[in-house]
Amino acid sequence: MSSVVRDIFTERQRQQAKQRLEDNLKQGELLVKQDKQKTAEFAQVNNQLKECNVKLKQLGLEKFPEECNNTLTQAQTLIKDIETNKQKYEQLLQQIKQDYCLAYPDTENQDCKKP
Repeated sequence: MSSVVRDIFTERQRQQAKQRLEDNLKQGELLVKQDKQKTAEFAQVNNQLKECNVKLKQLGLEKFPEECNNTLTQAQTLIKDIETNKQKYEQLLQQIKQDYCLAYPDTENQDCKKP
């Protein structure tokens, strides 16, 4: 492969990496926004569960009323959603690091240094 062709190919790869980097940063912002929303929802649901627990004690009930079971299920679903978003974000960060190093090969970033 000639030097000119290799340079064109390398520049094309670099531009593709820059585009992926930009797209992934936008996706990361969306995941952070979703995480904040889910965390706020979870805080509300958690407060509802605390109220259920108080009612349980006050009324001397043996188990949660149906409405509280629904709230508990909602809390469990939110926990799974938050955990899933966290995993997606961690994968996205790895891709961002990789694309950053491809897009900016002259960087001083330690994550981009080759052994």
